[in-house]
Amino acid sequence: MSVLISPLFPWENNQRLRQIWPWFGCGGLITGLISTYVLGQNEQIWRARAIAKDEAAKTLISEKLALNIHQSESRLEQLTPSPLPESNMAILPAGDVAPKPNFYYQHDRLVSEGTGFLITGRPGSGKTSVACWLACSLTKDTPAQVIALDPHFNELWSILGVKLLGRSEAILETIAWLIEEIDRRYAIKEQNFNDGGKLPLGDPIIVFFDEVGEIMAKLPSKESSQLSQDLRVIATSGRKVNVTLILLNQSPNGGDLGISAKYLNAFLQIALCDVAHDLAIDFWGKDSPEFMAISSKAYPSLVCRSVPAQVMIHPTHGDYAVYQREEIHRTI
Repeated sequence: MSVLISPLFPWENNQRLRQIWPWFGCGGLITGLISTYVLGQNEQIWRARAIAKDEAAKTLISEKLALNIHQSESRLEQLTPSPLPESNMAILPAGDVAPKPNFYYQHDRLVSEGTGFLITGRPGSGKTSVACWLACSLTKDTPAQVIALDPHFNELWSILGVKLLGRSEAILETIAWLIEEIDRRYAIKEQNFNDGGKLPLGDPIIVFFDEVGEIMAKLPSKESSQLSQDLRVIATSGRKVNVTLILLNQSPNGGDLGISAKYLNAFLQIALCDVAHDLAIDFWGKDSPEFMAISSKAYPSLVCRSVPAQVMIHPTHGDYAVYQREEIHRTI
């Protein structure tokens, strides 16, 4: 159940993508990010993985751990009843402009410095494209199971070959399962530490959660509070056991997510376009070189929260000279 990332993109040969891609708003601005599904060896891969998992389960000393693994895999099968097709995504360059390396945040630091990720920006700023680019970076060397939680059912996820869950009930069930899965993996990690074993934790998991604020607003107070708490746990603890959460939201306000500033700082925030513009004023003021750099870009970007605030070249739209949807873009 993995999405295999590799730098292949037969764009010219994929008429379906060429026809559909422009209708995705900000997604239509990316070229070279998405390719066709790779389906050829799926059945053999699944059989090999099933055998490997059976052998791993037999080596477990603790019957409780073995039971937990079985329950976890069964739960994942319920949430994602069909195998995720493998697809290829190519990593796009951030653009040619990269003056003063010490001034701009370097993209290759994101994977090592981020635990959970929060991508913020208004429609058209490239949130989804940056999320996909980030997934490419996270899975550069190792395939991952990828799930998208999106109440808008963006068709882009299906083109990527990503399992999509959009109903509120399904989203809450998936988040609850992730908490259980993280606990299970830490139990195996503890077992390995005490016994000197090398039991596998499980495949890496990447979860996209789009329009988090919208889901929060629809939930009753108790469920919203529980979801906020679960998101904090996943963000702070998940990466250590190969579970990565990528939140996407229009507003950078923690109140819209039901997450206090203290816990929101567990996320590495990537702010795009108007959000980056507003935050740059708050961080550095209008007379600062940082704000001037933000103002000079059609698609500005910065990072903050779990890392010191720093200007960053937009990962996927950094070389665009003109904003493509000027009717919603602030003149800066």
